[in-house]
Amino acid sequence: MPVDSLGDLRRRVVASVESGLAQVEAARRFGVSRQTVGVWVRDYRNRGEGAFRPNRRGRKPGERLALTDAQQLDIARAVQSGSPESAGLDCLVWNRQAVTDLVHTRFAMPLGMTTVGNYLVRWGFPLPQDLLRALRAAACGPMESPWLPGAEVVWVGHGVPTWCPDAPRTPVLQAVSNRGALSFLAGDPRSAEAVADFVARLVRQSRRRLNLVVTWPPTTPDRIPRLLTFDDCAAAITVPRS
Repeated sequence: MPVDSLGDLRRRVVASVESGLAQVEAARRFGVSRQTVGVWVRDYRNRGEGAFRPNRRGRKPGERLALTDAQQLDIARAVQSGSPESAGLDCLVWNRQAVTDLVHTRFAMPLGMTTVGNYLVRWGFPLPQDLLRALRAAACGPMESPWLPGAEVVWVGHGVPTWCPDAPRTPVLQAVSNRGALSFLAGDPRSAEAVADFVARLVRQSRRRLNLVVTWPPTTPDRIPRLLTFDDCAAAITVPRS
């Protein structure tokens, strides 16, 4: 990141904290780690305006955590283009770990998963606990499906993240477990084929027994199988009646 841009980011982060915003919220809002926010705030309180002057001798390790606009756009386009496999990663659906690996592969930047989670919120993804609450509420209508006793429950929804400037608005299928694990994949929520592919990928990646609850009726929902079985896992899929 250019030093001028980094100095402006530091100034905005510090100003937000000095105005009363919690450091963890500032980290989420500006897409940096909470530790970096703490370092910047302490530096400002010790050195005042000198903390914002460019340091041409190099950046501190924590300052490498902020992605440039161009880098954010590159990540957005990679996620919108397809599965992690198409980006050269060894997983079937996107999650915080997959995005973390993508950033490291593309830019050699060791972002932590907490920071990546903050970026996802900044890009318009809901917090996992908020998504879980919304999807549970959306699934209150009549359902029809088998149910696997004792299997983990995963709730499936969809949204359109805002991403970053110049990024297209692409629909994303989203899933969150009762444990708060978020997964997602670009896809048309009206397409039963896209939904069926997403849930199959979720099951294969999890390698667990799952109860998947689709919280809206796609077009031709009968094309979504109600039971999936693989060598080491299985899933019952619940789909609302049209």
